Amino acid sequence: DECGNATSTTATFTIEDTTNPTMDVAASDSTVECDGTADPAGAFAAWLSTNGGASASDVCSGVTWTNDSTGLSDLCGATGTETVTFTATDECGNATSTTATFTIEDTTNPTMDVAASDLIIQCDVDNSAAIDAWLSTNGGASASDVCSGVTWTNDFTTLNDGVCGALTTVIFTATDECGNFTTTEANINTEDTIPPVIGCPGDVTAVTEDGDCGAIVNFQPAVATDNCGTAFVYQTGGLGSGSVFPVGDTLIEYTAQDECGNLATCTFTVTVIDDDAPVAICQDLTVILDDTGNATITAGQLNFGSNDNCGVGNLDIDIDTFDCSNVGANEVTLTVTDIHGNTATCVSTVTVLDLTDPIAVCQDITLELGDDGTVTIDPLAVDGGSSDACGIASYELNIDTLDCSNLGNTTVILTVTDANGNESSCSATITLEDNTPLELVCNDVTVELNQDGVAFITPSLVADVIDGCGTSTVTV
Repeated sequence: DECGNATSTTATFTIEDTTNPTMDVAASDSTVECDGTADPAGAFAAWLSTNGGASASDVCSGVTWTNDSTGLSDLCGATGTETVTFTATDECGNATSTTATFTIEDTTNPTMDVAASDLIIQCDVDNSAAIDAWLSTNGGASASDVCSGVTWTNDFTTLNDGVCGALTTVIFTATDECGNFTTTEANINTEDTIPPVIGCPGDVTAVTEDGDCGAIVNFQPAVATDNCGTAFVYQTGGLGSGSVFPVGDTLIEYTAQDECGNLATCTFTVTVIDDDAPVAICQDLTVILDDTGNATITAGQLNFGSNDNCGVGNLDIDIDTFDCSNVGANEVTLTVTDIHGNTATCVSTVTVLDLTDPIAVCQDITLELGDDGTVTIDPLAVDGGSSDACGIASYELNIDTLDCSNLGNTTVILTVTDANGNESSCSATITLEDNTPLELVCNDVTVELNQDGVAFITPSLVADVIDGCGTSTVTV
């Protein structure tokens, strides 16, 4: 009081903190994609360390964070989840909490590393083992997943029973442990690459019909079978059955085509033989030897319309050259050969004529009278080299004997005749000389004087002259 007296009382003033911290930001759920690890990139640890993104404050003190995480639960593959309660406690023990869930999920489809490949099978064999092996290996496909393994399935049920490029589509599915999947598609391709089996009839031989250069030939078509179905057979070469086939070989071809377009062919030969001989028709011919005594003919000159159903190929004769030895009638055989080698013959008479006159060549000569006052002329002496291709048969002179009346020059004509009666003439001058000496023979005579006492004699009384021509005179 004013006097200094005092009394006291004791009391306690307390500042207490009974208020929980304030959760300013609640924890947030977090979801991350599985990468195959327990904590993809440390995301879960980071989430925990940041209290799930929560924040709290206290007016009185700071806060301390705790959580009740015990680890992620096992889901599929490497995924997991946990709901965590984050607690913020102030220094006075007041606490507030927030709850959030952290999840590692797998929403990514597996990766198809290798796509499935088609399976090609033949239509005519048991392919069940090949199909089973193809299916069991997923058509050769492979897939992977970062979060788990994969399981394969396919949708194959039955095989398309077509034969030509028939496709059976199979979908292969790779599914991971979380149900994500990816697919690859491939085909079972049923094909037929084996050609049909085709058979042709055997070769056919026919002969030409009279007057025709060919023959009607009928034949059966080829037949074919196929390993996977039917085959259609059609002719692809040569003339059709029932056609007129030419002489020679004709190749016939058939083709078989199955439902898949595979082809097979076979062939056979139709042979038509021309066994008809040609008709040989001859005509006679007259030929004249030339100046050299030769003549040549051709087969065509003897042919008088020879013919053949297929055509004449060649005309031949056994004699085509004639000379003087053939003058007159000669038999010549004409051989007609058709284009296929058949032959026929006929005979012609070839008359060879020599109408060429010889060449008469004369030469002048000088002759002497004989003792009898004559001389005979040898035609060969007058011949100066006459000639004829067929030979000279005779030499004749129009004057072959000369006498004293022909002393001097006399013209004679030489006629040359060849072996075939042709003749030619020339003239020559014969100079005739009398070179025989006179023979004088004297005679003894007796004469009587006449009345006058004179006697006369004549030369002829006392001498004789021997002279072939009698033209000499005697004088005394």
